[in-house]
Amino acid sequence: MKSLTHILASVALIGCVSCVETDGLIGGNLIPIDSQYLIFSTEIPIDKVEMRMADSLSGFSDARIVLGAVRDDSYGLSTRSSAFTIIPLADTLDFGTVQSVKQFHLHAAFDTTATSQAGQERILQNVYAYALNEGMDWSKLMDANDVAGALGHGTTSIIKGTPLLNGANDLDLEFTSDFANAYVNYLNGKVLSDSTVFDAFMKKFPGIWLETDAPTGNGGRLNSFELQLNFNSSSYYLEDNYGVLTINTIYDEAVGPVDTTFYIYAGPQKYTKIDDLFNNYKTGTFPQYAFNVTGHSTRGMAGQAADKVYLEGGGGLKPVVAARTLIDLAKKAVADSIAANGLDASLLEKTIINKATVVMPYDMPADYTDIDNYYPPRLSPTCRIKTDTTSTFMGLTDASSENEDQGNIKRSTCRYTPDITYHLQQLLSLKDDNANLLKGNYDIWMLIMNAQETTTTSSGNSDLSEYYQYLAYQSYYNSMYGGYGGYGGYGYGGYGSNYYSNYYSYMMAAMYASGSTSTSTTYQLDKDFYYRMTLCGPASTTEVPTLKLTFSVPRK
Repeated sequence: MKSLTHILASVALIGCVSCVETDGLIGGNLIPIDSQYLIFSTEIPIDKVEMRMADSLSGFSDARIVLGAVRDDSYGLSTRSSAFTIIPLADTLDFGTVQSVKQFHLHAAFDTTATSQAGQERILQNVYAYALNEGMDWSKLMDANDVAGALGHGTTSIIKGTPLLNGANDLDLEFTSDFANAYVNYLNGKVLSDSTVFDAFMKKFPGIWLETDAPTGNGGRLNSFELQLNFNSSSYYLEDNYGVLTINTIYDEAVGPVDTTFYIYAGPQKYTKIDDLFNNYKTGTFPQYAFNVTGHSTRGMAGQAADKVYLEGGGGLKPVVAARTLIDLAKKAVADSIAANGLDASLLEKTIINKATVVMPYDMPADYTDIDNYYPPRLSPTCRIKTDTTSTFMGLTDASSENEDQGNIKRSTCRYTPDITYHLQQLLSLKDDNANLLKGNYDIWMLIMNAQETTTTSSGNSDLSEYYQYLAYQSYYNSMYGGYGGYGGYGYGGYGSNYYSNYYSYMMAAMYASGSTSTSTTYQLDKDFYYRMTLCGPASTTEVPTLKLTFSVPRK
């Protein structure tokens, strides 16, 4: 009997289960109306794009000395010159009773070249070197274009002969006897670790200026050389990229004249003792900086773009989309969607920007190899946060996110499509009288990034890594939109509190948290290489720049 009861109970249970239906809509009416959203997508032509000179880009580089000049029909003459200090490695400089300076030589290894047209890779170029004007203040240097003309120099050559660059050789400078003797006589007996002594020396010998001839016609070449000391930390030996000062001097009258050599290096802004220099910096970059000055003849082309948007490397023309333009376009698109769906106009303030993309198209060039040779691998959307004393370019895309378009070139579709989602959301929340908005600090500059192969080794938990990357990105943006008004040591390529920085300040933290060891392509702000291209402007007859939006509007 009990068995029969159990069987009947089981049958009844199975029957009950078989009658249960799954309803995916159950509970749907319990979601508050103000938490339900309508999603819209649209693409709006950007009717105003400016071309501005990148005067606020820092000229300091901790990697390269850049020299050369190129010329073409569209962009005219573009030049690169370099200025840097030359400082002894020794602290206390006892030169004895100097009989003569036998050698004062500076060497920098070849790095790379760039040309404006084929066939110019191995042309010969003269190198000229001059002393920077006494009293020059390195702390006053700011923009790579040196608009203020802070880098004055003499007109008398300080090197023997005229060195030639052939597009593959190293940079070698042999200083004249007059310059060498003046240098040695001033430094004899000085202790450079004394900041007062060092500052006085920097006023007397602030450094040297290097330049090349400008081509008379189209063509030319830019040359870069390594700045950093090539130090072998295993053998504690300098292998490359340094200078030597050899003197014949008397330390002991009984012994007579002897030859003595001192090491020189380029680019330090303050004195660092040898032990500190090699012990503290042997695994990274030494505190060396060359100020590479860019010159452009395109300043007269700056202004509102019509059918073409001209873009060039260095401190030359860059596309700029005003924040006010983006705000007006986005608000109109949202307002039109709200009105078309019979929703309340006040919902504009509650709209969420799901994705915002600036589309910068270009026409396929007649010579497709131009894309490889002259087109930037990435156009990075940035804001120039400018105060009375500082200027910093700050990247807008999240460099740690694989889902955000960083602005890489799209060869198959002939366009750049960088993501500006977070920035646009912030712009829509600003009041019309916001000080940074009125000053143009939130306008978007499309800056050139060059690609470099790097090997990154780090370790970390993957879940925690994502969390750290998120925090780094939020902290980065808080510094831009809040806090002290969005300026300081973040960003890249500006000047002020950290004018040597030339990459995303949070990128390093994101890389350390990635938990991987790999060889990958990284991107760095470019000021040194040669780029040129023409983007489609608002009046183009082929394609025009657009703002692509996906946004969500609450139903109520």
